Amino acid sequence: SEHSASDAFAMADSGGVAEATHEASPPSPVSPKSASGFGGLAEEAQDGAEEADDIPQDAVQVEDSAARQMRPQVAKGLEEARKYAASYGSESCAGTMHDIINAVKGRFGHSETAPSVYFFEFLAESFEGDHLSVASNLLLREQLTSNLFQDVVQECKQRKIFKATPKEALKQQACSVLAFKHQCMVIKTMVANWTFMQKLTSQVVHHVDLDAKEETIAGMEEFWEHKMPARRDVPEVGTADSFEDSLALMTSRSIASSMDSALPASQTPLQAVKHRRGKLRARVLQDRHLALDPPDCIKEQLSGQKPSILQGQRTPSWRGTASASSLAMKTGSVRSQRSSRPQSGRPQIGSVPPRSTRYSRPDSALRNLSASLRMNTSSGHWMDWEGSELSFDEQLDLQSPMAGSISMPSLPGLQEEQELSEGMKTPSIHSVMPGLSNVKGKLPALLDRYVKTCRTNGSVPTPVSFLDGVSTSFDGRGLMDAELLSVTNVLENGPDLEDITLEDNQLVSDSSLTPFLRKLRDLPMHKTMKTLNLGNCRRAGQMSLSAALSLLQSSVKLKHFDISGMPVATRLQKTLCEAIGEHPTLEIVNLTKTGLGGSRHTADCTRKLMSSATVTSLDLSWNCFDAGEMKSIGQQVTDTNILQTLAMDNCSTTVKGTETSLSEFVEYLAYDASLRHLRLAANHIDFKSALVLEDALEAHPKIKTLSLSQNPLGSIGMRSLLRLMSRKTNQIKHFDSDGCFAGAPDNDEDLESKAASVKIFSFTNPGGHYVLDLSKAYHRTLLRMLYKTTERYKVPPDKAFVDLSFSLGSYSHAAKGPSGVLQVQTAGVLTFNFNVESQFEENMKGIQDSDFVGFLDRHFASVRFHADFSKIVPLFGKWVELQGRDADQAVFLDAMAKDFNLNVAYLDFMCQSNLGMLGGTMAALLPCISDDRRSRFLGMQLFPKLKDYCRTHAILAPLLNFNVQNPTGHYKLDLSRSPDFAVAQRLLLLDRWESMLNRRYNRLDVSSRGNRSHARNEVHGGQPLWMRAQSVAEWSLPEADEFELDYVSSARPPPDAKALTDKLWESIMVKLYESHCDPKDKLKVLRDISHFFWITSKHMRQMVGYFADPMDREEAFVMFYVRISDLQNIKLARVRFGKDEEVARLRERLGHALFFPFMQPENAKFELDLSLHDHRLCGNMIVGLALREKFSNIRDAIWIKDDGTVDEFAMGVPRSWETNIPTSGKLKARYVCSADDRQFSYRKQLAKSYAYMTKDIEERDIFWWTGLNEAPDDVIDLLEFFISRVSSMDEAFTIIDGGEPGTTSNNELTLKEFEQGLKSMGCQKFEGSDELARITAVFRYLDPGGEGSVSAKEWSVLEELFREFDLTIREFVQFLQFAFGELEDAWKVLDDDGSGELTEEEFFEAVQRIGYFGPARVVFALLDGSDDGNISWDEFEVLNSYKPAKQE
Repeated sequence: SEHSASDAFAMADSGGVAEATHEASPPSPVSPKSASGFGGLAEEAQDGAEEADDIPQDAVQVEDSAARQMRPQVAKGLEEARKYAASYGSESCAGTMHDIINAVKGRFGHSETAPSVYFFEFLAESFEGDHLSVASNLLLREQLTSNLFQDVVQECKQRKIFKATPKEALKQQACSVLAFKHQCMVIKTMVANWTFMQKLTSQVVHHVDLDAKEETIAGMEEFWEHKMPARRDVPEVGTADSFEDSLALMTSRSIASSMDSALPASQTPLQAVKHRRGKLRARVLQDRHLALDPPDCIKEQLSGQKPSILQGQRTPSWRGTASASSLAMKTGSVRSQRSSRPQSGRPQIGSVPPRSTRYSRPDSALRNLSASLRMNTSSGHWMDWEGSELSFDEQLDLQSPMAGSISMPSLPGLQEEQELSEGMKTPSIHSVMPGLSNVKGKLPALLDRYVKTCRTNGSVPTPVSFLDGVSTSFDGRGLMDAELLSVTNVLENGPDLEDITLEDNQLVSDSSLTPFLRKLRDLPMHKTMKTLNLGNCRRAGQMSLSAALSLLQSSVKLKHFDISGMPVATRLQKTLCEAIGEHPTLEIVNLTKTGLGGSRHTADCTRKLMSSATVTSLDLSWNCFDAGEMKSIGQQVTDTNILQTLAMDNCSTTVKGTETSLSEFVEYLAYDASLRHLRLAANHIDFKSALVLEDALEAHPKIKTLSLSQNPLGSIGMRSLLRLMSRKTNQIKHFDSDGCFAGAPDNDEDLESKAASVKIFSFTNPGGHYVLDLSKAYHRTLLRMLYKTTERYKVPPDKAFVDLSFSLGSYSHAAKGPSGVLQVQTAGVLTFNFNVESQFEENMKGIQDSDFVGFLDRHFASVRFHADFSKIVPLFGKWVELQGRDADQAVFLDAMAKDFNLNVAYLDFMCQSNLGMLGGTMAALLPCISDDRRSRFLGMQLFPKLKDYCRTHAILAPLLNFNVQNPTGHYKLDLSRSPDFAVAQRLLLLDRWESMLNRRYNRLDVSSRGNRSHARNEVHGGQPLWMRAQSVAEWSLPEADEFELDYVSSARPPPDAKALTDKLWESIMVKLYESHCDPKDKLKVLRDISHFFWITSKHMRQMVGYFADPMDREEAFVMFYVRISDLQNIKLARVRFGKDEEVARLRERLGHALFFPFMQPENAKFELDLSLHDHRLCGNMIVGLALREKFSNIRDAIWIKDDGTVDEFAMGVPRSWETNIPTSGKLKARYVCSADDRQFSYRKQLAKSYAYMTKDIEERDIFWWTGLNEAPDDVIDLLEFFISRVSSMDEAFTIIDGGEPGTTSNNELTLKEFEQGLKSMGCQKFEGSDELARITAVFRYLDPGGEGSVSAKEWSVLEELFREFDLTIREFVQFLQFAFGELEDAWKVLDDDGSGELTEEEFFEAVQRIGYFGPARVVFALLDGSDDGNISWDEFEVLNSYKPAKQE
């Protein structure tokens, strides 16, 4: 209570919550998370209706799940959950689902039950069909993620890889949670107060007498239900207290009789009399005596008193049975009381009296006309205003309902009224008031002339306010031609009129209106006239308009002029505008729907119109102005700086492919300093015009209200308006946006270049390639917004605008004019690339190169739009205002999702203020909060129910599965969804960040197209992105269509990176195997934790063997490729991809330069598209290697040119291709190398340059390897033979080289020695007619250099094959051990038919069935020692020798 709301909010936001939160509720002993305010879980525990969605009704009563009948899927899940809990403990898991389940189960006393068990026991029954599968899979994923992460953290802490969390960090986390809770409370209170004040200020508030409230409501209900106890309220004549009472009673009854006789038989008075706005305006007939003043009023009192206007009032029927005289005596007090009482359900605005029509005239007119006649209390004679007596005949005429100006009933039409007026006979005054037989006198002059004129015209005298001789206002909204002519004849005898209103009069025409206006001009009263309102007099023609124009020119004191709805002829437009512009006192002008625009005089007309030095309110709505005319209006508005209110609804013109003409006008508002209210409804304002409006009004000092209803803003246009309203540099706190949810971006069709497609300004990521036609307002605005971006980033324009070209020659950067507005060119086409990357380094000081989360948080904090604190409450007030309008709210969310930076408290308010759209709100705005784990955790806790989380998870999946710290992978994103767009946006920002780092460290460009981009294979909307932009950095991310790409990070393990131990990795693999998660879910789990550790090439080899689908194996390989600490040994894992098409896909995803086999390129095959940058780099490296090792190492090279010709390189590949390779055609080649020719230093240099390898390695650090799929089948057969005869390949080499009598060892083998050695060892693998040819082919494989001899180093390729063979067998045995425990158990499962033997086909099927997807062919070849095509248990037992030794 000691702090204001803003101070408390600021204190909470800065972390100082110790004082502000001392009154917070203590944590609940059952649900400890309730104190954190996570989605109000504890607060909803009392609401049984909300619990019903997540908890079945019998969850509380039934403790034993076995007592219930479960669905098979639920029962199976429960069984697995219990096994899991028994193995890992009941509280071993964490995650969003587990948090929600823990909060739910804590309310019902099941705290000891494992979350997964509790879910299947009590919650799963409420899920139907696929929803249960989704929830179960999410639960299994969380379990697997939690267990793997715990193991990783435990080992990393033991090895001191992870630092212990300091106490200060824990304290900061606690403070952030408290601050979050406090902010939520403050925001909720402030927005509620704001909304309440908005409602108070948007409507008239009446103060009702509380004591009489019930009586008032009862009386109104009685009246509006046609239950009028009027007869009993008015005394009979015989019981009247005085003559005045009898007079009032008889007068009211005669009026009632006359009106009843005039109505059709089927129509009652109440049904006949209606208000022109559609509300019933009946008057209690018995209360007509109020038209007369009390009888004791004297002439002297009346002479200085203006009759009061009691329009639309009546004496309430619930006042009891007071006499007519007593009611009349209390007129003054009744008026004062009645004025403060609102009619139930009928709001009254005292300053604007209801309008009348011909058939429903204001009751005040009756009173004013009656009040002009006064009765002398002493003589009983009727007197005129001057005190003269009236004659008996004049009194008789006066009491006629025609002359008495009774409110006539609503008749079916004008013809019926004329028939009525002709057929009605004036009742005799003797029959009405027999006591007045001796009254004498004469009518007043003004009224006399009016009544006689009406008789002459055959019209009904209509009560007009100025006939009292005092009023200066004339309201002719219900008059007809004849009646207006009658009024015209008496104008010269009346008072000087100031306010003349015929608004919405659909009955008068030129025949009456023209003489009326001319008469006003001719009379002296035109000098005092202040208001002339002829709005919507649709029958008025050009004669009336000319007369009005003449009257305007002569009325020197006129302030309000309204001719809306009256088309102005082209010949009169210029005169009209000139008269308005030169008028000395005119302030309010309404020219709505007058036909302005579209003529050659329009520009001159608008210039004269806007030149007025007095007009402060102008309405030009529903006219039509083209771009030039709009520009002229904008110039005049800013030049005069007088207008305060301007309405231009539905005034713009638009043609397909062009901007709305209103943009030209809006652009000039940047120079205005006078406007306070602006109305631009229904003007085809799309996102382009909205950006122009944002730019123009960004710093406007006075505009407070903005109406943009019925414009196709869409989410992009709405984003501009939300940014505009949220800036502290203007006064806008609200804008009307009804019907603005439609709208989408389009393309400019007038420029031929595809690069000139419409550019959408991104506040967060404005960089890219721009082609701007500066003759367009939107393109000029884009340029100004970019200049403002350079100011925001503090980057000089020369550095931000690069590769700039201007169609009109030299270009000078924009500078601010005297008004502070940037002055840009208005013609020519400007082409440039815009980037502010130079500011990245300045803003990112202190951020580590590999801290991608820190980079994004710092970047979003500096570049995303932050709503000013003073505008936060109006912003959220706008959100609350849209409740119940789903389409508008969806646009609001989409608008905020792209550019706004929010904290968790803001997200919490928007979720809790509309729980019906919680899923959509979370899906749209979760990307707007920070990516750090604390904010993400708090944000995910905003889901109040388990079902809400499960339903929304599918939409949020791209964002939740995205690992910022390890973004390498394949992405397929729907940019129309906020989470997908957020991922794409982050990828583009990371691409720029890493590109900047590569330039900083002078790294070579290994991108696909030589643009330093880390994105590859980009496709948008089914079309390759390179057809639209040179790189994603020059591409403005759209908000529609599908975006597919591969991203490869340039982050590499540091030189001292420590990979996980083999023991831990094997444990991870076992848990992956035992988990019931889907393989793709396992990949998501691995991605989620991949950034916490490094792995080895051997780990990679083991992991890819656990996935059956080749695409899943490739995804796992790509995901961890840049996380390998010994990339020099990557061939251990690469050989697991035996098919050439699999290797080709990996090259396309990772890049030919990065995936190049730097250390072991032997036997590598290449197919290169020389039009791509990284393919050419690969060709450069192949030629460079050959030049340094042996040029003949390049084998089978051919070049297929674009024209189809083939070059087979008869003279070899040109040596110049090392640096100058062609940029077209396709190159195919194979590289081989002898171990004697390896140039390790050059290979290491290539790895450091192109793979960014940071670790300094030696040749001894490399595991020289050869895949079994690389060697010919005969080589593999020879290897199998040696394995069965010798313990190592070196032993076989020794036996062949000098092992025979008469030979000596020289560490080299000739073909003859090789052939004789195989025979001496008893090798029969090559028996047949082609035995010699086959042995020769094997020798040639072992002699890649072609010297005719095989050295010991060259022979080592068999040792490499042997190691691959041996490792494959050991991996298979290891798999069988952790899958089955013992080999005997594994054999029983493999030999499921119990035959005792397995054929090759049966073996392959069996191992795939148990989950082994490695090279089963090698295993079978080893086990089939008899070469009969079958393996038995005795042969299977050989695997016991490959078991790993037990560690003590």
